[in-house]
Amino acid sequence: MPAPPEAASSAYYLRFEVLDLPGVLAGIAGHLAEFRVSIESMLQRGRSPGETGAIVMITHDTPQVTVAAALKAIAASDKFSPPYMIPMEVG
Repeated sequence: MPAPPEAASSAYYLRFEVLDLPGVLAGIAGHLAEFRVSIESMLQRGRSPGETGAIVMITHDTPQVTVAAALKAIAASDKFSPPYMIPMEVG
């Protein structure tokens, strides 16, 4: 019997549109850590304080259900817009 789709494990591309304020990155990383989602790499471009910018992360292999739960907790905050999640395929 095949495993259910939510059991699939993959690396994920995550993108967050955020205000450039102190503690925003820490808030995202804290939620990911709470759900045991490990970050492999990250890119954040600087903006003027109070302007929006993107934070892009690639996770280590993680079950989809775990990443989705962490992103749901992040999206519940008024500091973040809904994040984007795309599974990464290994070629």
